[in-house]
Amino acid sequence: MILDSIEQLQNYTAFLPAIEKVVAYMKTIDPKKLPAEKVYIDGENVFVIPSVAKGKGADEAMLEAHNVYADLQVCLGSGETFGWKDRNMCIKPTGEYSSESDIIFFEDQPTTYVSVASNEFVLFMPWDAHAPLIYDGEIVKLIFKIKVG
Repeated sequence: MILDSIEQLQNYTAFLPAIEKVVAYMKTIDPKKLPAEKVYIDGENVFVIPSVAKGKGADEAMLEAHNVYADLQVCLGSGETFGWKDRNMCIKPTGEYSSESDIIFFEDQPTTYVSVASNEFVLFMPWDAHAPLIYDGEIVKLIFKIKVG
């Protein structure tokens, strides 16, 4: 997991070159006007899902993980908190991995929590189980899916 300011996003392209496409896309949009639906930036390799959701309590948020895509989540609202746990330490899946949705959920409890403020991003790789949407209020963000698997 990586947490940093949007201004630093460009510095992570050596780690994950497709981030360059995210940086270029971010320069073309007004952060106060989310796209209405999923936008394919580089076909199935890089796309973005706009999200406006009501936050929930930490006890309601479930850990999830992905096999194919990294999640790069950009906070555009007031904030959001994520639970985190090393995926290899998760032992209570709620079901099977869905290849159609590229997701598996876990009943395990996070080992740590990280808060993301407006104009910050968090990057979750497939080895990161994360519990999103923890917040007392509305969450506004862009979820970039970057193919890594």
